Amino acid sequence: MLKKKGFLIIVSVIGIGALIYFFGINRSTEIEVNSMEVTEGSIEQRLDITGKVISEDIQEIVVPAGTEVLQVMFEEGENVIKGDVLAVLDPSQLETSLAKQIINLEQVEADLKVAGGSADRQILQNNLQKAQESLSTVQRDYEISKEKLEDIKILYENGAISLSEYENQENALKSLESSVKTAALNVEDAKLRYSDLGSTTSSTTGSLERQRRSILLDIEQLKEQIADTKIIADLDGTVVSLEIKANRAVGTDSKIVVQDTEKFLFEAFVTQEDAVNIKRSQNASIKVIGIEGDYKGTIAEIGNKAETDPSSGSSSPKVKITIQLSAVDDRIVSGYDADAQVITGSVDNVLLVNNEAIREDGDIGAYVFTMENGIAVKTSVQRGITDRYLTEIVDGLELGDIVVLNPPEELQNGSAVITVE
Repeated sequence: MLKKKGFLIIVSVIGIGALIYFFGINRSTEIEVNSMEVTEGSIEQRLDITGKVISEDIQEIVVPAGTEVLQVMFEEGENVIKGDVLAVLDPSQLETSLAKQIINLEQVEADLKVAGGSADRQILQNNLQKAQESLSTVQRDYEISKEKLEDIKILYENGAISLSEYENQENALKSLESSVKTAALNVEDAKLRYSDLGSTTSSTTGSLERQRRSILLDIEQLKEQIADTKIIADLDGTVVSLEIKANRAVGTDSKIVVQDTEKFLFEAFVTQEDAVNIKRSQNASIKVIGIEGDYKGTIAEIGNKAETDPSSGSSSPKVKITIQLSAVDDRIVSGYDADAQVITGSVDNVLLVNNEAIREDGDIGAYVFTMENGIAVKTSVQRGITDRYLTEIVDGLELGDIVVLNPPEELQNGSAVITVE
């Protein structure tokens, strides 16, 4: 009896040892992994963008150096309404030029009366002299403006002045260039008329008539410039910059800036990959650097071409987007740096997995490892939108499936796996 009992004890010990050995071997071949269960929920895809907030409407007036300021009606920070006179500049130089042109007009009209009877050499000589003087004056003005544009170009490229200021000077140069060409043609015309004293009275009259029309255009332009010596607000807003003072001459080109402080935009440049996901009316939240809280907005404009962002230093073309802020307060100033987050997609009641469960394969694309009875199964999946943490699974998985998180390099299809508790 004792022998039989001892035998049974020995057999039991051997059996237990065998089981321990068997399971120990199997356990040693299993790969330990972390896992999660496929869940159902809602997800939003967001895009982060860096840019600036700007006033929706800005009026920027450049007062040229040397201009005498007679009156300044407002101070920085004061509100104005459209049509308010912001400042009055001295029109005396323009008024003098206007008076001279009126005298010239009277002379040409008198010459026209004389030319009706004969082609007088003195009239033609006077015309030539006036045309040459006009050409000399406008050529001098053109060279001065050309040098000034070169200086302004350097300032613009170094960010010292705005694009508007640079374009104003560029347009002024183009206008003077046109005036030089016109004046040169007038000189050639006057020379021709003067050298051809045998021309008919009608030719002389035609030349004088063209001069008369040219003078009338100059008079009209001077009247407009005199009217512009009253600087008028083009919009309802706030004076945010006023670089002039009453009864003083402007030393350098100075600005008056009025901006709408109730309507602001967020502007930024985004890559092509991001731009294709942005649509009009998508919701966005804007965080202005240094200001507590967020501002809400919607996508208002998407650029129709890719261009280089001049402020980024990158040569890669990007697309400009504009967000309309729905409500603002007096803490915002045009030009502030800001970050925007755009909701580019949202879905409800969809299957979700953590992003770290998904891998890429050149043959099958996106895939995960599911766990089925302790075995890893490489499973192809079709993805939807992602929020950086979770990804929508459109096809390939079912609710409740177990997937491996951060699959280790040694994990293969068919590998034995065990979840780390």
